[in-house]
Amino acid sequence: MRQVGSSRVFRAAMASCLVLSAGLSVGLAKAQNDDAEPSAASRYLTQIEDLESDYGPLDSRLLEPLASLAATELARQNPAAASALLRRQLQIARNTYGFEDPRLVPILDALIQTEVLSADWRQVADYLSLRSQLFVAAAEKADEAADGAGETALVAALSEHADWLVQQVALMPTRDAVRTFFDARDVEERLSDRAQERLDDIEEGALDDDTFGRFRLWAPVAYRQAYIDYSLVQLLNAGSGFSYDTIDYLTRREGGSAMVKLSSPGYGARFSSGSFSRIPMLEKGDPIGIGFLRDGYFTVKNLDELLSDSLKALDPSSADPATLSTMREALAMIRLARGDFQVLQMRGSGVREYNQARELLLDAGIDQERVDDYFSRTRLIPAQALTLSFPEADSGDTCLPAFTALSEDLATLPQPRPQSQSLQLTLPYAEYVMRFDVTRRGRASGVEVISASSDDSRMRRAANRALRDRQFRPAVAQGRTTRLRDQCITLRLPMIDAG
Repeated sequence: MRQVGSSRVFRAAMASCLVLSAGLSVGLAKAQNDDAEPSAASRYLTQIEDLESDYGPLDSRLLEPLASLAATELARQNPAAASALLRRQLQIARNTYGFEDPRLVPILDALIQTEVLSADWRQVADYLSLRSQLFVAAAEKADEAADGAGETALVAALSEHADWLVQQVALMPTRDAVRTFFDARDVEERLSDRAQERLDDIEEGALDDDTFGRFRLWAPVAYRQAYIDYSLVQLLNAGSGFSYDTIDYLTRREGGSAMVKLSSPGYGARFSSGSFSRIPMLEKGDPIGIGFLRDGYFTVKNLDELLSDSLKALDPSSADPATLSTMREALAMIRLARGDFQVLQMRGSGVREYNQARELLLDAGIDQERVDDYFSRTRLIPAQALTLSFPEADSGDTCLPAFTALSEDLATLPQPRPQSQSLQLTLPYAEYVMRFDVTRRGRASGVEVISASSDDSRMRRAANRALRDRQFRPAVAQGRTTRLRDQCITLRLPMIDAG
């Protein structure tokens, strides 16, 4: 990855936003006020020494002065000293409360902030993992009580844990990053299994208000498996060693079945007869791992068929009109995702699915002008998350939403968007405002950088390549795909050195 000087990263990181818990924000503000007094740090040190002398080096009374002194050092832009103090605070908190107590979270939040300022990305990754594991452990205990709320909390915790694992991919050397990605994939498979069990409980033709509510809860969870399959394909086709290391790790882990999915249809069958090779065989234009895109398509297709069959089984004359409209709207959004995965596989234009989704939205009572305007615009595909509400999907903005890439080497993947708002990680990045056309097949052409926050030519080339490599949903007008001109998007590329 691109080497960035530590002082430059420090300045960029200070300008970026790392939103922590309310308690840490208050503590930092207090420390900044205290720093106006030259004796603030020495007073905290004296207090710490006195407490150590009276009660020992692991006494819980040390937690508060250690936190205050760490915040003081952070306000002074001395992250190395702050990190040492926070690590000691974490050790004492673990000794006092245990390794899975939620009171560790604010300390981990502070450590994450500190290591971002130090540009120690491996430590950031480690603390992110520890933080999410705390939530998973707490949610697993709640789930053991066989409580519905406990299960919901577990799904949320596992989802965020998987997101943070994917984020760590950008913060690690390539081989470690690949292993971490597969850790995230394992978590996603656990979520997928849970979602499939709950969706299987919904009997065909019995989707009343209660069961439709469960479908709305679990369908987005099931969709995550389709998205992680897409993400795997991006690693398989990335440069800078990601492709080789991902193929090597995947085939060693999953054997010949993985090779079948790496190769194009027709070629993959050759590897199931014992002739094993780690070199995928592809049709012209097919990505490595096209079989995983097919898996993603079938994940979405199964959701589509479950809801579609239930809608067909309903009697429109006796069904509640509001529920019927909501179900049609949800099916339309799933049908759009189904079309998107058709396009991603390059096995169709998706226009049939898009036209069917349009009719479903009109049947749901959504204004035709608004629907037609939505389909006349393009979208980056696939969506990171499945939304079953048309208003949530339709921003109405002239430009596409800003896209923050996972890393320079994985610029076709966006940074994850964890559900929790208690910690939002924004890394230092270069920002490019870009204009481009979108072909009828959903590819960017005529890419032009309008403005850039960095004059680095390598980063500019990476931004151009990222946009050309991304797939867009084709615009549809009068039932046919159409070319779009003069589209705009803001693309952000993280400026980090993962080693």
